[in-house]
This record gives sequence, C-alpha cells and structure tokens, in this order.
Amino acid sequence: MNQLNAQVSVDKQIIAHAAMKFVVLNNLLFTTVNAPELEQLMTMAFDAPDEATIQLPSANTIRDKAFVEFKTLFPAIVEWLSKQEEISFTIDTWSSSVKTAQATR
Repeated sequence: MNQLNAQVSVDKQIIAHAAMKFVVLNNLLFTTVNAPELEQLMTMAFDAPDEATIQLPSANTIRDKAFVEFKTLFPAIVEWLSKQEEISFTIDTWSSSVKTAQATR
C-alpha cells in the first residue's frame, strides 16, 4: 500500500456509496461499475506513487485522445463495414433542450 492509500480509511460501504453517487449524479448506466476498465483505472490509482499521478485528464484531453484513436481505427472500420452484406443501425440521441423541456413539465 502506498503512502496516499495509507492516509485514507476506506471500507466497502464507502466505496459502494461513492460508486452509486458517481453513477446516479452522472446519469450513467448502473452496469458502468461492472466495466473492467473502471476496475483497471481504480487499480492504477491505488498503485499510484502520489496524488499528482492519479489526477484525471480534462474532458478536452479525453476528447482529443478519443479522436486520435478514432482516426487510427476508422479505415479498418470502413473496410470491415464494406464487407458486410447487411447492417442494422440505430441511434439514440437526446438534446439538452428536449431534456430540459421534459424536466419542466
């Protein structure tokens, strides 16, 4: 256990409450907590040598990294899609104005 983690007294109830709060306040799927990537992120934070190491990147940084990854993968996706006989496509969007209008009814 590193120095950062030794300073914090945490039990399963505290983690469960923090996970519930994170999911509910950010309108995430309840199954978000089952994502192995979230567990990996938490493990990396636990093993971090200091608090500065675990500082999360900004939304812009995440967006930029996702865009670079998308640009890298896009040609392979296009190629794979071009070889498919049939494709089923759905989209689920929700604009802020619609969400706000429904919330005020």
